[in-house]
Amino acid sequence: SRITDEFVLYRNTFILNNAKYKKLKHHNSMHAQRVLLLALTLSELLNLSDEDRSVLANFGIYHDIGRQDDKEDPKHGLASLKYLKRMLGFSKPVQITCKGLKKDYVLDNVSGESFEILKWIIEYHCRPSKEAFDKLEKSKIGDKDRAKKLYRLAKDSDALDRVRINDLQYDKLRFEESKKLIVYAK
Repeated sequence: SRITDEFVLYRNTFILNNAKYKKLKHHNSMHAQRVLLLALTLSELLNLSDEDRSVLANFGIYHDIGRQDDKEDPKHGLASLKYLKRMLGFSKPVQITCKGLKKDYVLDNVSGESFEILKWIIEYHCRPSKEAFDKLEKSKIGDKDRAKKLYRLAKDSDALDRVRINDLQYDKLRFEESKKLIVYAK
């Protein structure tokens, strides 16, 4: 399936060989893989564009890469964004085409406004939504409705992995499709 193909390609290309993933108990490469899978699944359920799928996939991969520990840390999104910027040399991700099982997939297909949205989501995913949306209103991002939708989907993808530690708050999930994935997330 497309989800499986994309998941394996993203995981093998960006997660498994990335030494930056710390040996943390909860926020580790397994968490990144699970959030990636949940993001791709939500993308499929909601029939998102390839570009929006890529934004959410990249969020899953990089959202916690700047974490130093598993404690609550409202600044780890900024640390993750700084790490991503250093890694990319402040440019957009390089387009990488990988051979899939049934077709070729372009990974990291995020540029222009989508890249700005990705950076904003990574930085603010651990902050209150009001603060994130206030920052969005002051940003140069043009399609604020799209940015808000992707932010909410990213937050749901991350939140769904909390079933692993028995800390999911069902009432905070933003999409009905997310609520239907709780058993899948286990």
